[in-house]
Amino acid sequence: MLGRLRHPVLRSASFSVCFTYPSTRLTLLRLSVMSRPINTAPIPSTSVAPSNCSKFLTKVPPAEPSQRYDSSDAITPTVYGFFEKETSTWQYVAVDPRTLEAVVIDPVLDYDPSSGKVSTSTADGLLAFMEHNNISVRRILETHAHADHLTAAQYLKQQLGGDVAVCIGEKILQVQQTFAPIYGFDHAAFANTFDIFLKDDEEFKLGDISCRVMHLPGHTPDHLGYVMGKAVFTGDSIFNVSAVIERCLRAQNFLAALTVMIKSPMSAPPVQISLEGVSNIYTPYAFRIAVVAVLVLPLQSQSMQRLLSFPEDHRLFVGHDYPEDRSPSCSATVAEQRASNKHMKDGTEETSFTQWRHDRDAVLGAPRLLHPALQVNVRAGKLPPRDAQGRLFLMTPVKVDPQIVALL
Repeated sequence: MLGRLRHPVLRSASFSVCFTYPSTRLTLLRLSVMSRPINTAPIPSTSVAPSNCSKFLTKVPPAEPSQRYDSSDAITPTVYGFFEKETSTWQYVAVDPRTLEAVVIDPVLDYDPSSGKVSTSTADGLLAFMEHNNISVRRILETHAHADHLTAAQYLKQQLGGDVAVCIGEKILQVQQTFAPIYGFDHAAFANTFDIFLKDDEEFKLGDISCRVMHLPGHTPDHLGYVMGKAVFTGDSIFNVSAVIERCLRAQNFLAALTVMIKSPMSAPPVQISLEGVSNIYTPYAFRIAVVAVLVLPLQSQSMQRLLSFPEDHRLFVGHDYPEDRSPSCSATVAEQRASNKHMKDGTEETSFTQWRHDRDAVLGAPRLLHPALQVNVRAGKLPPRDAQGRLFLMTPVKVDPQIVALL
């Protein structure tokens, strides 16, 4: 069934205020949202296969895949990779070539931090691509709560309609609990956000293709990978052998501290450390790095080793790439990763990896879109609730030097 168009028209907020949270100043940034003219004329399709992608995108050209990998057998989907250059993010549409059913993995919502403007050009291009190719989306899969871009999962769900589910790892519940007090979210803020909370080794169908969930903690506690035949979607658990390592690690520097909530990749109970002790972003930097080194990096190493244990012809699709003098690349085979990955190539011991990561983390800063991304992504792509006056804001916690406290 073709989903009906449900295009929310959001007003632009034009105010800027601030208030104090615990002992820290939080600055609320103006957030404006672009609405676009709606055209309901259908896009011509090339076959009779049904699609649940909205028909209003006639004037939006279909996004061109940056890379494509055709299915090599009956158990592996055709993979279309779309590179979003502003955040260096890979988005994927994985399609069963027989049924044309698809999943969308890690879609991007456009956000300009300077103006506070949110728009949907990237997501609309994906919708137009899928409509043009008669692709029908069944699930939107998040690998984790991203800290470097805003997710378009909720927007795509609204446009697709029907029973399209937004899925993420079950550990997102712990991530939500951690960030709720930091950003002023109450319990109701997380209602009707994610639809399915996935567990390690859980299986689901993509048309006739069997898919499996992998829990890959270390980058974040909720991090998942998705195994679809010989295609493995790794999120930010591993990076391409040619990636600029420093930029790849930047997003891990802050969020990895959250993994202290998990004692081991598969086991519970979580380590009991207070918010003020570890996860709070205002804790001393050196202590946070120490926690990451002791509790997080071994998990990262184990997750990477798990990915590298696949047969050599399996292809690992990554969440980011940072090309400088080349075209962006979305994947490498397991054999290529084992031979050349600077993090965990063959012969790398866990202790060596941990020490190298500890040294690199000590000189890295936070991701550029850290706070806007987290506030939206822990709610599956929903913008923060409006205030009593109907205004939309995103918060930016501000650290204040002791000598200027008197100015507050």
